[in-house]
Amino acid sequence: MIKIMIVDDELIVRNGLKFIIETEFSDVLKIVAIAKTGREAIELFEQERPLIVLMDIQIPGINGIEAIKEIKNINPKIKSVIISAYEQFEYAKQALDIKVYDYLLKPITKDKLKTVLNKIILEIEKEKELKRKEIDIKEKLDKTTSILEYGYINSIIMNTHFTEEIEDYHNLLNIRKDYGYIMIIEFQEEVILADLESRIRNSIKYKCKAVVGPLMGNRIIISVHEDESISNSEQKKNIIRLAEEIQRNLRNILNADIKIGIGNCYKIDNFNSSYQEAIKALRLTEKRRVLHIEDVVESFELKDSSTYIHLKNDEESIVNSIKEGNICEVERKMKNFFDKIYKCYGNNEKAIKNIIMELMVLIRMTAYREGIISKENNQATYMDDLKNLKEQHNLKNWCIAKTKKITEAIRLQKENNTSGLISEAKDYIKQNYNEELHLKDVAMAICISPQYLSKIFKDEVGVNFIDYLTTVRIEEAKKMLKEQNISIKEICFKIGYNDPNYFSRLFKKIVGVSPTEYI
Repeated sequence: MIKIMIVDDELIVRNGLKFIIETEFSDVLKIVAIAKTGREAIELFEQERPLIVLMDIQIPGINGIEAIKEIKNINPKIKSVIISAYEQFEYAKQALDIKVYDYLLKPITKDKLKTVLNKIILEIEKEKELKRKEIDIKEKLDKTTSILEYGYINSIIMNTHFTEEIEDYHNLLNIRKDYGYIMIIEFQEEVILADLESRIRNSIKYKCKAVVGPLMGNRIIISVHEDESISNSEQKKNIIRLAEEIQRNLRNILNADIKIGIGNCYKIDNFNSSYQEAIKALRLTEKRRVLHIEDVVESFELKDSSTYIHLKNDEESIVNSIKEGNICEVERKMKNFFDKIYKCYGNNEKAIKNIIMELMVLIRMTAYREGIISKENNQATYMDDLKNLKEQHNLKNWCIAKTKKITEAIRLQKENNTSGLISEAKDYIKQNYNEELHLKDVAMAICISPQYLSKIFKDEVGVNFIDYLTTVRIEEAKKMLKEQNISIKEICFKIGYNDPNYFSRLFKKIVGVSPTEYI
């Protein structure tokens, strides 16, 4: 219901307006206030906040024009209609100056009032619909931005195709700076984070313009962008100060311990180095809750830096096998990975769980990026299960089982998706073979990258894109030669080639005879 207020010092007018509104607009308008004076109108407006005001000019005390001015100071968007017994230019001019919606002369007929109110109601409904659409767009934009940010962070972690994707991500996310650093925030394991993810993201973004990744286990990865590489101590202090402010804000939200590791500033295409440094700093921040990689003392680093590098290589190899859907290789590599960390870290449960958490975060991000959404890769499930697993063999079996399920899901999805995508690609080629057609045109039409299309096309069809397109065109040419009375030159143009001589040579190479001989 739309709220409306009536202001007039004449009882008969007030009652007349009230009667028309209640009989003609009972399902749309609700009279929330009736006033006799300007002051009373202003006071009632503040209490009831109607969207429509019918205002007489000649009322006791503050006149209608002045009352409307005061009301518009409270809400400039109200629809005000001036009612007057005087057709005077000065009143009309003042009404125009304060942008009243309409100006009605007494006596007011039912038809005149209905016409004006119907116009106002229609306009208010349009404004409400526009507002709803704006909210929908904002919600969709926020969701899209989150998905893009998740993909951006995932590309940094995986360090795969990042250079190829970076320009697209930067354009979509409106990133205009070429340098930056990674900050990793880790929450204590006991905190339930899933329901607070939105508040956590908003709190971080309130403190700085950053790309915020998804909640992965008990961690969030953010990238902060700078105009140039940061080297001097004052700039480093500013970074640490920012991290400490974020830490304080998040502590207020979660009432829990929070650690932050920070990597060095690099050019964007080398962000993975900052990520690796932030991971290292996070691992070493036992007493200090915020640690920059430059403050890491060598003697406190991991047992053996070569071990760390090997583990990172193993993680990448496991993720690659998962993306391929190769269950046997995944199982073999996971077993080797666990053997290695148990040998290096013995009974150090915390160190082992941290390394496993990093791996499972990478695996979950891979599942997320591949579109595998299920309870099996939910971060809350990960955290609950990891906390409850104490025995090394149980932890190992749990991780391998989870990873195999994700790998199998990716394998099945790839099979289904690939068949569907190839079918779409073939349909597009069939419909457009007579145009100048390139791999990138088909890829764009089915919304995948040319590189990916090239790979899956060869795997699924058995020949590359160009050979398949050529086969389609030659088959069409053969039909035309047999069924249509047109020249070889015309056929050449009809199937997408511009050079009849080239077409003739290609035809003979594939068919074994020239187009003329084929006829």
